[in-house]
Amino acid sequence: MGDAGADEGLPHPERLAIGIALGTGFGAALGVALDDIAVGIAIGMGAGISIGVALAAVDDA
Repeated sequence: MGDAGADEGLPHPERLAIGIALGTGFGAALGVALDDIAVGIAIGMGAGISIGVALAAVDDA
């Protein structure tokens, strides 16, 4: 009873971190191009979270 749902959540949380890091790096480059670093990083982090969640959900079968 105590372990029910213990394995719920992302199976690979490190992949979420990788996605956020990639998105933030992309966002910094986008921010330079847009001449607004804060906006670029915000866009990049949003995309990075999506990328990270997708990577974390991939089954290692």
